[in-house]
Amino acid sequence: MTRVIKNAIINVNLFFVMTNKQVAFRRCGFTLTLCSLLIGASVPPPTHAASPEVTILQQTRRVTGTVKDVKGETLLGVNVIVRGTTNGTVTDFDGNYSLEIGANDVLVFSYIGYVSQTLSVSGNVLNVVLNEDTQNLSEVVVVGYGTQQKKDITGSVAVVDTKELLKSSGSSASQQLQGKAAGVYIGTSGVPGSQTMVRIRGINTVNDNGPLYVIDGVSTRNQDLSTLNPNDIESMQVLKDASAAAIYGAQAANGVILITTKKGTQTGQPTLTYNGYFGLQKSGKRYDTLNSEERLQWEWDAQMNYINLMGSNGRPTHQQFADGGDHFIVPNLMTTGGAGGSQSINPADYSPGNVMVPFSDTDWWDEVDRIAPMQNHQVTLQGGSDKGQYSMSVGYFDQQGTVIETFYKRYTARANSSYNIRPWLRVGENFSYSWTKDLGRSPGTSEASIYSWAGYRSSPWVPVRDIQGNYAGSVIAGTGNWQNAVAEIERQEGNYWSNSRIFGNVWAEIDLYKGLTYRNSFGLDYTNNYSYRMGKKTPEFSEGGGGQSTMTEESGFNFRWVWTNTLSYTQTFNEVHRITALVGTEAIRDGLGRSMLGERRNYLYEYNQNTWVLNMGEQNDQRKAESSYKGEFALFGIFGRVDYAFSDKYLFTGILRRDGVSRFSENNRYGTFPSVSVGWRLSEESFLEGTRDWLDDLKARIGYGQTGNSEIPRKTNFAYEFTTDPERTNYDLNGANSSAVTGYRLQRYGNGDTKWESVDSYSIGLDATFLNGKFGVGVEWYDKKTSNMLLPATYSGLAGEADKPYINFGDMKNTGIDATFNYRDKQ
Repeated sequence: MTRVIKNAIINVNLFFVMTNKQVAFRRCGFTLTLCSLLIGASVPPPTHAASPEVTILQQTRRVTGTVKDVKGETLLGVNVIVRGTTNGTVTDFDGNYSLEIGANDVLVFSYIGYVSQTLSVSGNVLNVVLNEDTQNLSEVVVVGYGTQQKKDITGSVAVVDTKELLKSSGSSASQQLQGKAAGVYIGTSGVPGSQTMVRIRGINTVNDNGPLYVIDGVSTRNQDLSTLNPNDIESMQVLKDASAAAIYGAQAANGVILITTKKGTQTGQPTLTYNGYFGLQKSGKRYDTLNSEERLQWEWDAQMNYINLMGSNGRPTHQQFADGGDHFIVPNLMTTGGAGGSQSINPADYSPGNVMVPFSDTDWWDEVDRIAPMQNHQVTLQGGSDKGQYSMSVGYFDQQGTVIETFYKRYTARANSSYNIRPWLRVGENFSYSWTKDLGRSPGTSEASIYSWAGYRSSPWVPVRDIQGNYAGSVIAGTGNWQNAVAEIERQEGNYWSNSRIFGNVWAEIDLYKGLTYRNSFGLDYTNNYSYRMGKKTPEFSEGGGGQSTMTEESGFNFRWVWTNTLSYTQTFNEVHRITALVGTEAIRDGLGRSMLGERRNYLYEYNQNTWVLNMGEQNDQRKAESSYKGEFALFGIFGRVDYAFSDKYLFTGILRRDGVSRFSENNRYGTFPSVSVGWRLSEESFLEGTRDWLDDLKARIGYGQTGNSEIPRKTNFAYEFTTDPERTNYDLNGANSSAVTGYRLQRYGNGDTKWESVDSYSIGLDATFLNGKFGVGVEWYDKKTSNMLLPATYSGLAGEADKPYINFGDMKNTGIDATFNYRDKQ
């Protein structure tokens, strides 16, 4: 609902490169160097100087030099290490280094974001130029259950530049994705920490339209990406069509977003990185509403028009205002019963049943709106060697809402490590923990919301508070049935919403044979929520007489696990035939969770948080003690993919997946999802040889695929469900009017014939890259058709009243064109 304008963003990035001699600091973003500190006696001496005998035998010498980038700018904080040792240093403010080495030592130069260089030293001076490392994002792309060179991709895959992603602020990476990938639509309510709506190439179904997220190889249907710190993301790919996403089968009908988090390095030295920003938010366009004088005149004119239309001799009337001929007469005070334009209302007659307020000109949006700060801080430690790598981070995010009193806070921690146990055996883990606390607003657009009350429903001539300092509202006669938005928000003080999430996996890889690798991954997604809320009385509201105070306490959890096994083979034959084959299985269990809720009413001390426990409320027939289960279900899939390239010119990708999901009956439990795509790299043909000095790559591609959607509302839609309802099903079998036997009734029909929703997708595309990767353009036409859209009908009456067990929505068509243009300054 609230469109947010970000401004005054201040970004700070500090890199702390720790060695055995010094710590260097680099300030990026504004390219401002802060300081360099020498660590003196507290740091052990270099290993080559630890023993006099070593110095005599090795005949050391000192080598010096300068490290620059390709623009000629010196680089501060570059690691300069003798290969295979801990002897090293870092470059100073001017990019200079000085290091004592042995006669046959080899130096390794490494720096974050640049390609490492390993160089022999023939003299006493060695100057080095480092090139920016763009290989991971521009050349190698993560695809389903593996990687692929970008030039070989034949499906529709959008590669998101994570540097561009972090240029915008937000509580989640999905918000920052807006405008970064063609065909990807982002929607958000503006509420701090609210779930972001992501739609890839439009709406595909009447059911769940959210994409599948795959983070470090672990899939999740959870659409709330705010628990993932955007600064932890190394790469992001969007699989937009079925020819690319069919390998995820039943989960891929709405597209797939692949996310890889940052990993360790092999520099031999740990690197400590700080990243942070501070910004301000202000709501943008708002409702253009009438002020008090305009509103009164509008009401007077409306009544006069009606009187004239009916041909009567009446005059406009209002409970608070008297008729003054061509205008209303405003009283000195407006009251609960109506002032009738009186100028002699006595403030001393104020009482809870006779509330008084002065005539005002209240801009309710201004009353609830504010300029809100937002900040983000993260510290990351990365390091490792050829034996193992690690990356650890902690983060803090705080977003205050543009609506008063609203906020979202997130604390995150991540650990990502891998170890080379043997040359043929690798193991690792990726785990993150997040805890959030928020006081947000519902993104609903109904008339009973903060935005409608403050935007257009509240009366402008009623102030926020009455003459006694209590909240004013629609209890003032003749002002409607709106609620005081300021009161509604400020009464939320003390209410508590929190969520925690553990997400990640453990994995192992074994090289069985040259080019043949087996990978086993077990991932989990555990979420836990807890909240309590005191709904306080609203005496200023015209309906319900102020209502009752209501205390609600709720807790729940959900557990999902994903077990994936893959076998991949890569080989090149006769230097022209390159084949990559992948087969695998995947088992998923989700909905392994429960929730509990307790509720009581009529609290005597509703503003005293120490009394906010269930047993302090009345034990009347309005109390609740409920529990529910999440709806457990299972998925099992078998899949395979073959990628073939001939002479780097002619490309082919074929995918086949077969999934079974417990949501369907045994007769319709399994679905098969194929895809095929081909590509032609015209730039490798001899007739375009003359363009190779400016044309890097030109590729035409075409693809077809089918994906499925099993995300229908009911976890067991084929089953008949029964429920008990004391008012409808309990019966006095004894006829004594003294007892009742519990009975059951049909609540929902089952439909054993429900089949898979399937999405058939066609695409034709042309991609080109120019001038050594500086420019990239692409255009793609796509056509999608969703078939067999079924929505189970909810049964809410007696058994004879429901005429169909489900509603068939038929087919849905979706056609469009994606066009992209990219510029990247790689110099």
